[in-house]
Amino acid sequence: MWRLVGLCAALVFFTLCRNASCAIRVVDDEVVFSLRAPGASTVFLIGDFNNWNATVEPLTRDGDNFEISLFLVEGSYRYKFVVDGRTIVDPANRGDHPELGSPLTLIERAGGLVMSTEETPVSGTAGVPVYAATPAFRYIGEFRDAERPFHWTEFGVEFARDRLRGRGTVASDNGSWRDKTEDVVIGFNGGYVDVDVGAFVFRGFEDDSTWHSSDPLVLVGHECVFGYDAGYGRKGIGITSPANGTVVGRAMYADDFDRSLAMPMITSDALASFAAGSEPDTTVYMQEMTRGDADRLAIELLVDTGQLRGGYVRRSDRGLHPGLIAEIARDSTVFDIDLSETRETNTAALYWLAVPDILGATVTLGYGSATTALNIVGRESRTSDLSTDLAAIDGSRGQDASLDMVDSRRAVAAVDGNIESLSWGLSWDFTRYDFEPLVGNDGRADVHHAAVNLSIAGDAVSSWMADATIGFTDRSYDNAPDDFSVDATSMNPWLGGRDDLSVTKIVALDWSRYLDLRVSLAWYGRSGTTRWVPTEALLTLNTVAGGDGAPDYLAANLHAERVFATKWSVAVDGRMARYDRPSIQINDTFLSGYIECGYKATWLSVNVGFGFDPVVFDDTISDYNDIGTLRTLRSALAQGIRRSGADDLVLGLVEAERKLEGDNTIKLECIIWF
Repeated sequence: MWRLVGLCAALVFFTLCRNASCAIRVVDDEVVFSLRAPGASTVFLIGDFNNWNATVEPLTRDGDNFEISLFLVEGSYRYKFVVDGRTIVDPANRGDHPELGSPLTLIERAGGLVMSTEETPVSGTAGVPVYAATPAFRYIGEFRDAERPFHWTEFGVEFARDRLRGRGTVASDNGSWRDKTEDVVIGFNGGYVDVDVGAFVFRGFEDDSTWHSSDPLVLVGHECVFGYDAGYGRKGIGITSPANGTVVGRAMYADDFDRSLAMPMITSDALASFAAGSEPDTTVYMQEMTRGDADRLAIELLVDTGQLRGGYVRRSDRGLHPGLIAEIARDSTVFDIDLSETRETNTAALYWLAVPDILGATVTLGYGSATTALNIVGRESRTSDLSTDLAAIDGSRGQDASLDMVDSRRAVAAVDGNIESLSWGLSWDFTRYDFEPLVGNDGRADVHHAAVNLSIAGDAVSSWMADATIGFTDRSYDNAPDDFSVDATSMNPWLGGRDDLSVTKIVALDWSRYLDLRVSLAWYGRSGTTRWVPTEALLTLNTVAGGDGAPDYLAANLHAERVFATKWSVAVDGRMARYDRPSIQINDTFLSGYIECGYKATWLSVNVGFGFDPVVFDDTISDYNDIGTLRTLRSALAQGIRRSGADDLVLGLVEAERKLEGDNTIKLECIIWF
């Protein structure tokens, strides 16, 4: 089923793009893409070699320079960079048709790959507007022992004509392949349309990437622990309106297209204590932690003079977390109940300023406010003996009363700089949450977070990088609701409808203060060497320790991959996790691993693996993503997020670790694309 794609804007970072410069080269059969982008926070590489996915190929930062190395087979490609959410072509390799991307051709010779950036001919004659449409096809088949096969078939097209650009894909419904009694269903799977109208750029998107705001909190664009772009799971419209070369404004309206509503239920068990007591009245509030039918409105104003950079960003999500409020009054043997159906509205705004070259460092300051309000969308009155559950209302709708729930203030400060190959950064973040006296949650939460980051990279010959971040969190929950956490979405207006709960944050859910250490070591070898050494290797360590200083959680991950003859590869993933929780008598260590052998040609990839594969197909972005381990461990959150239930969450993590450790799956994977 095809659905009409709307129009939405992506703002052009003129200053950023004007200062960007790039170089592309081949080193020992690796294609090295590099970009100089002063002031940029993130840079991703997209192209027809990764299905134009703006989440899978991040460039590594070294001061103002960003770089990534890829193994590509012989063929012709187009590529672009995504700089802080804005797509640009290679400034040093624009080609004749930059709307299609920068051109790159690789030819395999006896001595290795030879690169060319000459333009591939595009149809069109003099005086006739150039039109280009590039079709694409992808099939993914995964076959695992003891599991049903997984199939994914996708058709797409990318097009450009004058001031019109875009792409769109349709894909088969995965479930229809698993039951032969069903017809194969084809549905729209995402895309965008860009239209240039004078100085304005309009964009319409559905389940595709959108812009990232430039503020230090990235209020718009980068969401949740998986780092999803805000455009995934939404469809929207927007406009880019550059006022001049220094001031840029952009806006977006988006709608969550999964409009299924799971209404909460206030169970009779939850009311049993009140029913058996003598209190005259009570109020109970329950909510479902889903985005429901939420709408998003976001705006940003960016000012960049070269000496100063700052702006204002505002994000509002309306319709989150469907809920029920039950106001219950005792009346002899029965109870009078006023039920209200609710939705949350979260609004967050931030002013920020970045000043470069203060003693060789950049200083960034920000201050903002946020609120959570309950919108009452329906009411109903009834009587009950509280022996049955209170479910969704059937009464009047369309009311729009609003109840204040949370008021928050936030201040951030950061200092970062470079000393030759060493990058360093210091940051501090303070957030205060004041809870209004709604449903008995009159309280306050204060959260301080400070972090130190060090990153050092080797030269082009040694090709290594080390990164370490240590963070300290100090928080107090003064009569705050039990289901509130600074990393969960309940009553938290700073999050965009998706939570930020990593394993370390789940372990430390109920701690007042803790240390979090993350260390990564990366090494990139050369595929042309005759010794059996990895083409790349990555070791990451993560640990969290509470008030006693002893680590309650320690995890180490090792990934090593060897590519030879440009087409064959062997990859190994290993993981060790240790939990030490004396309060629930947990002192366990878990080991899991995966090994995979693969072959990749111009249009075909075949892989055979054994164990638990951490790289899985992600339905959110319709592509592979290294989220398998975290997604499995986060199954512990299915029981709900409450600080009083932190020990139960750790038990859920331990149970998920046992599942990982016992995974002995044999997998055959085949991917065909052109």
